Amino acid sequence: MFGISSVTGYVVAIKGNILPVTPSAISVQINGRNQTVDLISGEQINVLKKPSLAEISFDFLIPYYQYPFVNVELKPVKYYINLLDELMTSGKPFDYIVSRNTPDGKSIYATVQTVSLESYSYEESRENGLDVTVSVVLKVYNPYETKKNYIQEESADNGKTELTVEADVPRADDRELSQYYTVKAGDTLWKICKDYFE
Repeated sequence: MFGISSVTGYVVAIKGNILPVTPSAISVQINGRNQTVDLISGEQINVLKKPSLAEISFDFLIPYYQYPFVNVELKPVKYYINLLDELMTSGKPFDYIVSRNTPDGKSIYATVQTVSLESYSYEESRENGLDVTVSVVLKVYNPYETKKNYIQEESADNGKTELTVEADVPRADDRELSQYYTVKAGDTLWKICKDYFE
């Protein structure tokens, strides 16, 4: 179920933290929101709408020991559980990165998305010893902003009342600013994540 190495497969990071063991599978689900409407004539039409936000789900292993297939220098199990707790309760989106690599470690391409943590659960079992299996569901985050309009009533010289509308400045995007890194010749996403985000 687990153990695809960064050299032969891919690397997954959430909020700058490379998962210790890469998930063996990542599921992405995008549901349509189209709507079928019945007309008076008895015919039906399909009203096309934009799809729902993508949901990303996967399981990953938090090993107790530094096994040979662990991608990074291992942190305690509690570190990863606390990270998930923080992501769940902070009310802020974070970066989700998947780097796909060739067998010789060269980066093919990467997926970088801003997401929210929708749910997570973890399981400890006698069969897994001290290792913990975590299941997460992420949702792609679509930044938004609201605008407030203020209506002011003023009396004009001719005795009539005039209304003026002032638009409020939209609120800033609430995503945290990411750290920046300038890519150099020979860099791979794996190397950048390993060296820069640890």
